[in-house]
Amino acid sequence: MHNIRHSLISEPLREVLSPARQSPAMQEFLTTPIAEAVLWVSVLLMLLAVGYYLVRRFRDRIDDDRPTASDLLTNFREMHHEGDISETEFRTIKTVLGRKLQEELKDAEGDE
Repeated sequence: MHNIRHSLISEPLREVLSPARQSPAMQEFLTTPIAEAVLWVSVLLMLLAVGYYLVRRFRDRIDDDRPTASDLLTNFREMHHEGDISETEFRTIKTVLGRKLQEELKDAEGDE
């Protein structure tokens, strides 16, 4: 078992290290369980960093699918018309969404 592990770890390391840098002490150190653990933990941390980056990138795209203030106002107007919400509730919602709609319009003008 030790020979299999030794050959799996030390071969790629021999290719990476130049012949001048290869020393028996370094090769022996890199095949110790502690050195192997440090290397694998480093690989795991790099994979986690890449995964975190990808999740953040796709999550930002998902946020773009939210309904706009105009869409929400239309939905609440229909609810008010059907009697699901009162006049007071609709006015409050309209005031809040009116502000958001103005912000969205300003942002859209700034992007152009």
